[in-house]
Amino acid sequence: MNIIIKEIDNEEKIGKNTGNTYRPYNIKTFSQTENKDVWVYGFPISFSNTWSIGDTIDVDIEKTEKGYRWKQNDNTKPSPDKKLETLKRIE
Repeated sequence: MNIIIKEIDNEEKIGKNTGNTYRPYNIKTFSQTENKDVWVYGFPISFSNTWSIGDTIDVDIEKTEKGYRWKQNDNTKPSPDKKLETLKRIE
């Protein structure tokens, strides 16, 4: 499913039960089924640090007890390097 990133939250958190630190990768996007913005939680993958606000990404979304969760699928890719694209257009 293609989603557009409206906001990203990847700040370090502390687990309530364990006290261990972890870094989720939560994405805010518009849900057509709920007709509003929703947060989709997940954890970083090797290239999620290339994603930024406004990017369209292809991920699987599943509904859980805690809300919606995103998961990598075969079509999930890093975002193109914006600086490189700008240089190509200048040339």
